[in-house]
Amino acid sequence: MEINTPVPNQSGYFTTYNAKALMSCFYYKISFIAHRNKAIKVICALKK
Repeated sequence: MEINTPVPNQSGYFTTYNAKALMSCFYYKISFIAHRNKAIKVICALKK
């Protein structure tokens, strides 16, 4: 799914919802190795 809708309150930080989802999955991989941010892992799982 390619969702290219701008995020109203976070434009500039996250340009699109799709970009936000990709960033979440990117940090999911890092946090999985580092055993840190479990919240990101949950977010990424829900995005699938």
